[in-house]
Order: sequence, then C-alpha cells, then structure tokens
Amino acid sequence: AKPEHIPATVEEIRDATEVELTVDLYLNHYKIERANVSMSTVDLLNLVNHFLKYKKAVQVSEAIKSGKIKDGDDFLYRCIQRLLPPPDEEGKHHHEGFPDYLVHIADQED
Repeated sequence: AKPEHIPATVEEIRDATEVELTVDLYLNHYKIERANVSMSTVDLLNLVNHFLKYKKAVQVSEAIKSGKIKDGDDFLYRCIQRLLPPPDEEGKHHHEGFPDYLVHIADQED
C-alpha cells in the first residue's frame, strides 16, 4: 500500500522554487518604504529629457508599448509631465523635454 502523504501523480507536485526565489529577491533587494532622493537640478533636467527621448525603451509595460495604455496612465510619465516647464509665451508646450537654454542655465546655477 502507498503512504497517504505521497502524491498520486507528478502533476500534483508543485515546485515553488521559482516563486520562493522571486519573493526572496524582492524582500532582500528592494525597499518597500518610500525613499527620498536628491540630485542637482541639471541632472534632473537631463534625466527627464533622456526619459522623454527614450521613453519607449524604458517603459516596461508591454501594454504601454503596444498602445493599449496611454502614456498618461504610466506613473513615471505622469511624474515627469509635472516637472516640465509651463507653455512658453507663444503657448508652445515642452513635451520633448527641457529646452537646451534652460539646462544650460541650471548647469551654471548648480
């Protein structure tokens, strides 16, 4: 007779190694608490400009890349939009990032 604690088939055995490794990775390498960071203004402006220039490469969600979710639904994209300067005197928005002259001014001030 077969002992009761042995599964009847291989399908009944679940290998939880992958799940356990993933949980272990997040618990040991990522902080869940909110973190504050600081950087120079010119570095922030350049970071925003690079994100906007290469946003399709840095957005990880396939739904965003495929167009199923709009840019406005992406948290990082919304944060960056709040950092962009207001429209200029002619009403032009800076959706491509900060103009070079503003980056230059920030570089002189830091």
